[in-house]
Amino acid sequence: MLNPPRPHPRFVDRITPTILSGLSMCVWRVGFGRDPAMSSLDRWSPAAALGTVVHSVKRQFGDPKGFEAIWDAAVATAQAKLAAEWAPATPPSPDNWPGWSLTKTRIRKAWLRSESGPAPRTVAAQRGFLPPLPWRELRLDHPSLPLAGQPDLVERVDGKIWVLDTKTGLRQANPSSDQRDQLLIYCALVQANLGEMPAAAAIETSRGERYSFAVDPNEVKTLVERAVDTLDRFNSAAADGFDESMASPSAEACGWCPFRIACHPFFRAYDETWEISHAVLFTVESADVREHGAHVEGVVHLPLWRADQKFTSTAFPFQPVPAVGETWGAADYVGTGSSAVAAWNTTTFRWF
Repeated sequence: MLNPPRPHPRFVDRITPTILSGLSMCVWRVGFGRDPAMSSLDRWSPAAALGTVVHSVKRQFGDPKGFEAIWDAAVATAQAKLAAEWAPATPPSPDNWPGWSLTKTRIRKAWLRSESGPAPRTVAAQRGFLPPLPWRELRLDHPSLPLAGQPDLVERVDGKIWVLDTKTGLRQANPSSDQRDQLLIYCALVQANLGEMPAAAAIETSRGERYSFAVDPNEVKTLVERAVDTLDRFNSAAADGFDESMASPSAEACGWCPFRIACHPFFRAYDETWEISHAVLFTVESADVREHGAHVEGVVHLPLWRADQKFTSTAFPFQPVPAVGETWGAADYVGTGSSAVAAWNTTTFRWF
């Protein structure tokens, strides 16, 4: 009889666009992410590392060290963090991160374009004081609501306030619904702190293109009310306990979720038509250490379409080596069934 893990998260003091987006996708995912016992499963990806590099470089546009020096330093920092989070596995080198070459080319061009304009500046807010516009990556807290966020840029253009957020996706175009919500939350924070509602909000791509829309104050008000209500409902669930009916498993929600190896609703819903990486929940029948790491054999519990199949894994990152009778979840490996081999990003989790 399975005794599935459940999230036991910390309360959310202030809802941010990231948390709102996560809760809209799946409450359990945010719950696991705020559970101290589970949060270590959430590790950086190469795509996230590259996005951080882009933001770091853009903050330093115009630095006399030059583009290559700033880029290389940001990459080295991101690479070190990625390696530390995945040790002893070895993540891909930066030139093999998704979108590496094209992103670097686009940011280099943006650097060159920036040299013809005023140098960007990042100013920290002092207690009780906000610096003059433009604001770059300035954290904003709502003075009366549990709301916070950090827009990439708030600036005044032709007398009107614009709110911008940078996205590094290679196919980024018009804002998605989540990205639109993110920008509108920023608009609410700008109005609360500056006393003026932004006129426009936009996504800026690594190519320097802006996909904008006019800001509707009524839409902002409605979204803020929904965000606060969502926060209250999450905190109530955190106090009362998470029920599996609160999870929202789907190929979209679960495909990149680092907590799926600990998530019973995911394994029950996981369908063979989902175009996601392999995942399995199995009970150990034998385990030993060989030349290439742990060699473990077991029988599959879930997903249902693989139930009762034999499962053999090689070099999976079990810590410690499993014992006979234990139940483990695993994901992101190569192969299926009797020939499952660990990849650099294979993850495992012991259920009991």
